[in-house]
Amino acid sequence: MDANPAEGVELPSKRSVRAKPTFKPTDMQRILGQLAQPYRSVVIMAAMTGMRASEFFALTWADVDFERALIFVRRSLYRGQFGPPKTASSERSVPMGSLLANALREHRRLVPPNDSGLVFCAAGKPYDAGNPARRILSPVLKTLGLPNAGWRAFRRSVATALSELHEPVRTAQQVLGHSSPTTTLVFYTQTEEKSQRHALSKLEELLFPTVPKSSNPEELIN
Repeated sequence: MDANPAEGVELPSKRSVRAKPTFKPTDMQRILGQLAQPYRSVVIMAAMTGMRASEFFALTWADVDFERALIFVRRSLYRGQFGPPKTASSERSVPMGSLLANALREHRRLVPPNDSGLVFCAAGKPYDAGNPARRILSPVLKTLGLPNAGWRAFRRSVATALSELHEPVRTAQQVLGHSSPTTTLVFYTQTEEKSQRHALSKLEELLFPTVPKSSNPEELIN
């Protein structure tokens, strides 16, 4: 090439990236307390599996194995069209706890069957993930004073909770269907203030084991 095509290009100034919102266990309980079926089952699915909205809105009852307590992610739903999962790692089986299993059994009993066998649908047609998020989830979050973070906040919450429980990153990666553990750590896992405070307290004890500790904030300031 005779000239550098990037010559003269100016990059924008670097901006700090804010931590993405997550929901605490108490937040989850408050959210569920505001919801009835079928949306209660949708939120339990999101909160207990960390699945993408495009994945759980594509589920059929054939993908739900109550005997083995597994949910099989075999396809995704995007703009009304079914297709393969996002990546090869996204095609997976996700363990199903008793709370989710009972919610799905109740959901199946209350909702009429549809020709497509979809677990979640509206008048027999697949949901547009953004529609229940806008109509149902957003008003509930606003009422509770929680950030309107959409379905992805539940994935981040699952990753964060597994980290707080000291589960291996590999476990969280496989549950969420990420192709790399780096994605799980960098983009999804947050840390709670309580854990940060506990970690720094242990660091303080390691570095200054003989320094007297005081629980009185005024003494620390003086």
